[in-house]
Order: sequence, then structure tokens, then C-alpha cells
Amino acid sequence: MIFLAFTASPGAPQNEGAFIVPDILRLPKNLFWYLGRLITSACWITRETTSNYPYPIEILLGVVAMVATLILYRSQTFPVADWAVWTVLAILPFLNNAIVRLAFGPSRQLYFASAGASVLTAWALRTSVHQFKSRLGSTTMRLVFICLFTGFVAASIFSLKRAEALSIYYAARGYAFRADNPDYHARAVELFERALNHAPDVVPLDLYTRLCQAGLASGKTYIPYLQAALDRVPDHALLNMLLGVSLSVEDDLERHKQGEKYIQKALENAPNKDQLRQDIAVAFQNLAVYFNKQNDLVRATDLYLKALQFYPQYPLVLYSLGHIFRDQKQYDQAIEAFQKVLQINPQHKDALRLLADVLYRRGHSEEAIQTYKKLEALQ
Repeated sequence: MIFLAFTASPGAPQNEGAFIVPDILRLPKNLFWYLGRLITSACWITRETTSNYPYPIEILLGVVAMVATLILYRSQTFPVADWAVWTVLAILPFLNNAIVRLAFGPSRQLYFASAGASVLTAWALRTSVHQFKSRLGSTTMRLVFICLFTGFVAASIFSLKRAEALSIYYAARGYAFRADNPDYHARAVELFERALNHAPDVVPLDLYTRLCQAGLASGKTYIPYLQAALDRVPDHALLNMLLGVSLSVEDDLERHKQGEKYIQKALENAPNKDQLRQDIAVAFQNLAVYFNKQNDLVRATDLYLKALQFYPQYPLVLYSLGHIFRDQKQYDQAIEAFQKVLQINPQHKDALRLLADVLYRRGHSEEAIQTYKKLEALQ
């Protein structure tokens, strides 16, 4: 009871299901699913065993596990029966969790239960060896035991490496949320790459989109990774878009045309075309930022203009373009860009300041003074 009270603490996000109205259908389904997931994720990690979908095989395995627990207890096979009961009790506080609360299916909810499952696995292995010892002979059984034990250890090491990819992915997301800091941005990219190299077939697809969007601001395009991801989901709009943007900036004309086709395919498959247009603009903007930092202003300007083709009311791009035009003394283009920014956001202080400066340089003193007054009013 102390354990159950502890694990059901309201401060833990994985326990939120304990504090909402129970769903009668969800409780038994989750019971068998969680027990089945203990088995399917014990020695291997795949997309299925890290998903939020309760596969029929897992439900079936959960039913078998529950029946086995009852048999062990009724036959008074102690202490292993106690561990079987422990395993069931350890997941009870979490049975009301909705799927939307889970990151990779039931994982943190199974920490305590997995201790019981480990004991049961060891007991089953040892019992099986003793059962067949008289039939196969002690020497043969030792050999069988060594092979089984080695297989379990190897599978565990293999799975641990793949499960580690999911932890690295979540750590990378934490750094990505603070991408305004260059050090955090670089760390996010590094961790996303590590997770992808650990287990490319297990990590969530949004890793590819997060990594590529973050990488574009560093001049990295990850074309091979995107192509591999599209082998899994050929019609994924964001993946097609990112591959298209990456290819469209290549010098090779054929690759450039191929990139435009991927972008078009993304737009055709996108459930929300307006949102995807904004995402395309963000991708081009990220690349433009990289070339801007490299002082390749011609390339940066071209990419900013491409971003505006998909999202004409993008204030960040308009402001960046105005800045470039101002530095290149293209004052008319700079004035137009800053005025568009202010049409979208009249309180954009930096745009007001630079617009006043450009107006003054262009000889529009009266307009410059009026713009400065607007800026002072916002201070």
C-alpha cells in the first residue's frame, strides 16, 4: 500500500491517469497491454514495442501472463508467485492512463513491474533447464543453458542500445526548445544525430524533421537521412518538404529540379497546406540565416525571397531582408521591406529604428523624424 501511494503521487506526470475519472474499458485493456508490453520489450526494441498502439499480440501475451500469474499463485509456487503478483500490482496505479499521455507507450509506468518480470524470466529459464535435464543429460543442458543465457544477455545489450536512442532523443528535444542559445542549438543537433545513429528505425519520425530544421540553420541538410526516412513513409509531407528544400539549394540543376518536385509533392499530400507553406518558409529562412552568417549575402537574399514566395507575411524574413538591403545601400528595397514588417507588427521597435535610419539616409528627413517619434512613443 505504501508503494502504491508513493507511485500514485500527483506530482508525477506518468501518474496523471490515477487522478481522473476511470474509463471502464481502458482499465482491462491497459492491464493486458502493459503486461504484454513487459514481454515484447524485454529483449528487443522495435517501432512496435515503442509505439502507443496496443498490438493484438501484446494483448494476447498479457492475457497469458495474467493466467500464468493465477496458476503460479494457486499452485503456491513461492516465492516466484509473489513476484508475479508484484508485477501485476506494480502497474495497477497506471491503468487509467490515456494513450495521449504516453511518449513511447507504457515505459516509465513499468519501472517497478519490470523488476518482477526480470525475476520471472530468470525463474522460467532455470525451471526449463531443470525440466529437460533428465531427458537431454546434464552436459547437453549446460550447453543449452549457456546458449540461452548468452542469447538473453546479447538481446538485452542490443535492446539497451536501441532504448538509449529514445532517451537521447528526448534530451535533444530539451535542448532544441532553447535553440535561441547557440550552444543549446549545437547540442540539440549533436544529440539528434546520436539518437539517429543509435537506432534509425526506432526513433520517432519527428526526430528527422526536428534535426533537419535545426541543421538547416547550421548549413546541414541531412539528405541521406531524409531519403531513408521517406523509405518508411513515402508520402510524409514534412519529410518531402525538408528533402525538397535541401535539394533545391544544391548547385546541380537536376538536383535542384528534383527538390522542387519534392516540395510540390509535400504540398499535394499536406493535410494543412497553409501550415506547410509556413513550414517551407521557415526551412528556407533557416538556411538563409546560415548563409547570412557566412556573409554570403547573395545566397542569403535569394533564400529569404524563396521563403516569401510561400509565406509573404513572414515578418522575420522581411526584417532580415531589410537589414541586408540597408547594409548594401539598396535603400528603396530596405524601406519597402521595413514598411511591410510594420504593416504586420506596428510595434516592431527594431524595424522602426532601421526604417527611420534608412529614410534619413535616403533624404526623407520629415518621414524619418515621424518614424523616430513613433519609436520614442513605444519606449
